[in-house]
Amino acid sequence: MSASRLPALLLAALALAAALALAACGSSSSSRHTVQRSLLGGAGAQNTSAGQSPPYQPTGSIVADDGFRPNRDGFAFENYANSAGPQNLTAVEMQDLFGAQVCAAGSGASCQLTPVAQEWMDTENGGMAGGHCFGFSLASLLIFKGALKGSIFGADQTFALPIVGNKSLQSKIAEEFVYQDLAAVKGRQVKGTPSEILDRLISTLKDRSEVYTIAIFKADGTGGHAVTPYAVEDNGAGKYHLLIYDNNFPGITRAISLDRNANTWSYIGGINPSDTSELYQGDANTKSLSLYPSSPAAAGSQPCPFCAAPSAASAGGGMSTTGASTTGASTTGASTTDASSSGTVGAAAAYNELTLAGDPSNHAHLVLSDASGHHAGVINGKSVNDLPGVEVSSRLSDQNWAEAPEPTYRLPLRTPYIVTIDGTNLKKPDTEKLSLIGPGDYVSIDDIKLSPGEKDKVTIFGDGSGFIYETAGRQDESPLLAAGVDGPKATYGFAIKALGVKGGSKINLNLDTKAGELDLGTMGTRGGIKGTGGYGVYVFSESRQVKGDPHVHVFGNSQLLIKRGELAVLDYGHFKVGHNPRLLIGGANGSNPRYETLKEDKSSTASGATTTP
Repeated sequence: MSASRLPALLLAALALAAALALAACGSSSSSRHTVQRSLLGGAGAQNTSAGQSPPYQPTGSIVADDGFRPNRDGFAFENYANSAGPQNLTAVEMQDLFGAQVCAAGSGASCQLTPVAQEWMDTENGGMAGGHCFGFSLASLLIFKGALKGSIFGADQTFALPIVGNKSLQSKIAEEFVYQDLAAVKGRQVKGTPSEILDRLISTLKDRSEVYTIAIFKADGTGGHAVTPYAVEDNGAGKYHLLIYDNNFPGITRAISLDRNANTWSYIGGINPSDTSELYQGDANTKSLSLYPSSPAAAGSQPCPFCAAPSAASAGGGMSTTGASTTGASTTGASTTDASSSGTVGAAAAYNELTLAGDPSNHAHLVLSDASGHHAGVINGKSVNDLPGVEVSSRLSDQNWAEAPEPTYRLPLRTPYIVTIDGTNLKKPDTEKLSLIGPGDYVSIDDIKLSPGEKDKVTIFGDGSGFIYETAGRQDESPLLAAGVDGPKATYGFAIKALGVKGGSKINLNLDTKAGELDLGTMGTRGGIKGTGGYGVYVFSESRQVKGDPHVHVFGNSQLLIKRGELAVLDYGHFKVGHNPRLLIGGANGSNPRYETLKEDKSSTASGATTTP
């Protein structure tokens, strides 16, 4: 359940929690961010210029050229981060991507996203915190190829398009950004040595059978950026330059150097035309240069990676318990991963997606491990992954190499993991959010407070349905636990605010979509707020929406007392219209049962779109 969908009852409780607990605050503002805010909405703002970076001037022979030019077919403004305040994905773009299945009710601008669709959209929007470079590249290529009309955004020529106040263009750039995460594009990603990438580009730039975005990473896997190749220059003796449009440097030609004989490449980039201090380079072993095709984005609606397949529907929603994962990407010449032609990805391609959101320039890292001792994540400053079936997907979003969101992890279904949220490298305290999104459901932990050196642990259940969350020993927290289910007849959203949880506590949240139950376990919860007699204090909210009905019914309890060791069970899947849901609370063995009724919050019952990104 995103902040934009939280009912008034829970929002009031969040204010109470803020008064009861101390939390660290921080920001990552800079003068550059101020300029970007002006660029996207301030009075008198102007498009940026090419700045101080001189254009690259080819001196060799051009052996391939598809006709794209940065000062005509690229955008006239620089790539921007979320700090600029752009309009990112809304329900309109979500429908354009995946069709009407993402709406619990309504359509178009009046679409009310299902809870899982809302969570996926919010997660993707958060992944743009470091920039929108892939969206810039793909949108400009689609306009260049005629698959997208620039005129609907204000001008026939891409370079003439305004960005100030142009929300339709901003949201379109955000929509194209997410294609890097979709099977249709990832399944046709081309990886290889620098020479293999060169050969593919020469071929396709000549016959124009495809237009690609180049993904560049540093040799250690950091700093993902996306640029647009349009020509290849042969400088002799095996030396080449790939002529590119870099959306951090609008209006000018830049170049990636490539040595066929040494099988190496290099590129000097930066955060803007006045700062070219970043060296990117790689070789045949790093394979840190890859190609993403553009044609899938012109093919219409895509298979939905977070929607439950019809055969997986159950009492409560989609089960995240069948199928196996796929890496989604292929090397040059290898087979690709095909997506289902139905409205969802095929069973063999289904996965659970794990993300950690925080300050893009000061955030914790995830470290995953399994029962066999394999690991994936950032360990001692390096990205590692020897977990079977796990894909690490770094976002191509760089507007600033210092701002890089945490990679997304795609996990095989049915496999349990231990996840460490590692704050070892934090420069200052940060607040993080962990989300696990599967086919038809999600669970998340928000308001995770971490200081430098602290670590929280999360045990993810094998079916992706929940977790055991263990807080850092020295840090008292008030986490916000959330979950959502897209069932065949109704959708459900749940939010639980745990107030005054002591450091070292464990909270268990389990979403059993087959039985239609949500379980909250407090066996490891330590302490509570003074004056409660040793009980933990929780604020509980459930939102319920029958498919096709624009009204969202919200039920809650503002002060739910649960003792350590008790289990609270909500049988949401067998609700009766007109009845308030009840929580069964008691010992884990069924002893001392009691019921707590969740009362309907009439002020939160609403209709209309929920499209706030």
